[in-house]
Formats: sequence, structure tokens, C-alpha cells
Amino acid sequence: MSIESILVVLFYSAKPYLWLIILLLLIPVISYLIKLPVRLINSQINMLSLVIGALVALAAPYITYSKLAYVNTLTDWLSLFAVLVGATIYCWFTLRLLFREQN
Repeated sequence: MSIESILVVLFYSAKPYLWLIILLLLIPVISYLIKLPVRLINSQINMLSLVIGALVALAAPYITYSKLAYVNTLTDWLSLFAVLVGATIYCWFTLRLLFREQN
């Protein structure tokens, strides 16, 4: 299978979720443009990002019409941990843009 064929399959797999991907890319851009006057220190942003990432990881099985009790294997736990890390990094990046210092 050529790389071009793989890219075509990936595109058609992602096509139903294209609106969600665009929304996820627009949120940091909008948070960069808003720049809230409230100032949060780095530790508060880090903790808030970690809490939101943990909540997203706990909600991920329910979003996919599954249950947290079905997370049994090491692969399942690693996937859930990857969701936690990804959501935490995305939230940290967005919050850093939203609550940055005003110059």
C-alpha cells in the first residue's frame, strides 16, 4: 500500500470529524485574541489544566458510549492516560494564551 493510499484512507476516516478538528484549532486562536484581564499564576494554570485533563479522561469512556469498568487491559489504561496527557497539554496551552500577561 502506497503512502498516497494511506493518506486517502486517513482523510476519509477523519472527514466526519473535520468540524471538530477545526473547532479544536480555533479555540486557541480565539483565546489568543481574547486575552482576559484576570491574571493566574503558573501553578494555578498547571493545576487547573491537570484537573480538567483528569475530568476529560474520566469522561472519555462515557463519551464513547462505554463504561470506566470496561477499562481492563494495559492498552486501555495507556489510551486513557494518553487522553489525560493530551487534554492536559491542550488545556494548558489554551489557558496560557487566555491568561497571559498584558504588556
